[in-house]
Order: sequence, then structure tokens, then C-alpha cells
Amino acid sequence: MISGAFSFVLFAWFNVDTAGAQGPPPAQATPAPSSTASPSSAPAQVGTVHPGKAQLPATTQNIKLQMSPKVTEVLNSAPLIIKDDDTQIIRLKKMRFNMAVTKATDRYNLFKKGLIKLYDLIDVGQRLLSAQADLAQSPEERADVLQKQLEIYAEAEDNLQKQIKEGKAENADLDHLRYERLGVEIDLEVLRRGMAE
Repeated sequence: MISGAFSFVLFAWFNVDTAGAQGPPPAQATPAPSSTASPSSAPAQVGTVHPGKAQLPATTQNIKLQMSPKVTEVLNSAPLIIKDDDTQIIRLKKMRFNMAVTKATDRYNLFKKGLIKLYDLIDVGQRLLSAQADLAQSPEERADVLQKQLEIYAEAEDNLQKQIKEGKAENADLDHLRYERLGVEIDLEVLRRGMAE
């Protein structure tokens, strides 16, 4: 049972398609008025009116996401329901997974606005995948979940490589994604060896 935000996050990074700048240009600071200028005719300075109510700069990129079939399937999944007959450990694992889903959704929305980097999205996606794998009830089920995650990573890496070739993503993001995939591969190999003994 995978929640929708899981791939939501995972594939936002590798399927990013940035278009040219479409927002207004960033505001420019105006010089301080000279001592001879009248206060009423001086232009207001940017960022000095209400420092406690500072606004984040508008994004200069229009980010368009292209979802893969695997991501779309996950995006259409329902959140996990905590049942009365769930054991305490299952309840806690479901709660952690649902919190990871919430965080992933929030981060994804920030990413679409251009307020966080792809690197941050990969981190939250890995947390969500980890929480998902922890929901497995048996070693065999966990191995199946990890194998499916590797398929998602493979698809994600292919898509991110295309984005890099088009100048829309960074090699550092691909390296980070590969690092996370290798962690899943290690977990799967350790699990399989344990199951074989």
C-alpha cells in the first residue's frame, strides 16, 4: 500500500521540465534618499517596511512535471488508514508513513513554486520510501517493496539523465539519487542473504 505523495516526491525531481522565466523580474532596491529630498517624495526602500512579514522571492522558473505511469499509480493511492485492531507498532509505522506523505506533499508544493531545490526533494522522497518499506509484515514482503523501489529509482535516474542533457538538472542531483538507490540495493541484498540462511 503505497501512498500517492511517495512518487509525487520521487518523480518530481527527475521529471522536472523548466521553461523560461515567466514571472516578473525581481524587485530592485532603491537608493536611500539624500538628506535634501523631502520624506514624502522619497521612494520606499525594499525590505524595510515590515521585516517580520518578509515575503519569499517569486520563482523565475515555470516548473512542469511529467509523471510516469508508476508515479501516477502511486499518486492515485489512498493514504493509510489506522485501524483499531492494528498493533501499536503497525499504528506507529502507519503514522510515520502518513507524516512522510504529508511532508512530501508540502515539499513537492514548495518545489513547484521554486522555493526548494531538487536535492531537498530527493531527501524527503527517500524518507517516504524508507517509511514505506518499514510497513512490510514479512521479509518477503519487504524484499518485494524494495525491488519495486529499485524500479522506481531506475526510471527516475533515466529521466534525470535526460533532464541533465537538456541543461535542466544538475549532476549532483543524479549523484544524490544514485547514492539513495545504492542504499536500497544494499538493504535488499542484506535481506535476501538473511532469507537464504
